Amino acid sequence: MVLTAMNYKQWIQLGCLIFLSACAAISTHYVLVEQRLATHDGMGADAAIEKQEGGYGRNNRILYLLDRGMTLSLAGQFEKSNQLLDQAATTADTLYTDSITRSGASLLTNDNILPYAGEDFERVMIHLISALNYAQQGQLSEALVECRRVDTKLNSINDQYKDKKNGYKEDAFARYLSGILYEAQGDSEGINNAFIAYRKSFEIYSDWTTAYGTPIPPMIGADLLRTTDALGLREEHEVYKKQFPKAAWTKISNQTKQGELIIVSFNGRSPRKENLFFDIVLNKNIIGAIVSTAIWQSHAGSGNIPISTIGQLVRIALPKYIPQKSIVGHVSVGITGHPSLSSQSVLMEDITAIAEQNLEDRINRVRIKAITRAAIKSLAVQRASKKAEEQIGGLGGLLLGKVAEAAAATSEVADLRSWRTLPDEIHLTR
Repeated sequence: MVLTAMNYKQWIQLGCLIFLSACAAISTHYVLVEQRLATHDGMGADAAIEKQEGGYGRNNRILYLLDRGMTLSLAGQFEKSNQLLDQAATTADTLYTDSITRSGASLLTNDNILPYAGEDFERVMIHLISALNYAQQGQLSEALVECRRVDTKLNSINDQYKDKKNGYKEDAFARYLSGILYEAQGDSEGINNAFIAYRKSFEIYSDWTTAYGTPIPPMIGADLLRTTDALGLREEHEVYKKQFPKAAWTKISNQTKQGELIIVSFNGRSPRKENLFFDIVLNKNIIGAIVSTAIWQSHAGSGNIPISTIGQLVRIALPKYIPQKSIVGHVSVGITGHPSLSSQSVLMEDITAIAEQNLEDRINRVRIKAITRAAIKSLAVQRASKKAEEQIGGLGGLLLGKVAEAAAATSEVADLRSWRTLPDEIHLTR
């Protein structure tokens, strides 16, 4: 057996090309960012992200905008936060439209070579965070516009799926927030719009109890009773009195000299993604030809280079969310004075549950693409192995065939990108 230098060099280049194209931009700066956020140092977290702008890479530009938009919001830099979130929204819409035409290239390596357009729920969260930013600046009309964009964005996303499999069709918290904003207008039109928003929010939360395990926020009863009373909707008012017999509420007409404190809290860290690898061996000497050899979870870049001695190894990689649940049960708020007041926050949005279900809703589409990509790579490896045996023969040809097989398998990683600076849960107290 003679192994020529040219053949050896070509094969090594092939292996390196496939491996390098598989590698997404992996940054360790999130460790520092999360440390800063844990100490409520939003500016420090933002500085860590800004310093790593180049490390995000061209394909992850939207993640840089999203991460800074979130940390600047936490730092109280609401105007600058919204500037970046607006850029992110525009970028996401453009990439989402272009992704269909670009997806073919990822069948040769993996989805990390494509620009990241954001998960469906992440694209919605852009407008929700923007709405909260505007509200904290007292710009209620602008906040309402962002709440409406949540609804528009969800309709647009779900229209893309013919099977209508996505469960995340509405956002209960965005509806509730719009109710608060409408009610703050104080006129009859605002109160009417607030009632419609609270009623819709109540309906969505009723669905969310099953879909995401999010309980119906108890203050919705008071909101519905207060607004139906003000609007003179006696029939609806009586219905809600029966549904919420313990709800304590105050007539809007009695609130003219009172103020309301509304506190929104972001708790914990959003879930991160990991690879779920499925390694199978194709053996032409075995009827059925498929033997499952391993199923395990691993971090990207773990160094595993899979090789099989009993057949051709084919790897399929799927993304899986790893929850990072908050340990905060609720936030207690107290005001001293005469009279003294106290309240506890309630869960309004479980981002982790939404993320997991959103991925589950589209996993079949991800799975089909991953299997198709594995089949294309498998065919390419078979052809490369055959050519190596013809040109080199013997053990050298076999070894170079295995190099191509390992390179193809190593290039198979799931798209693990996500908006890492989002919280796990959003709470609110009034």
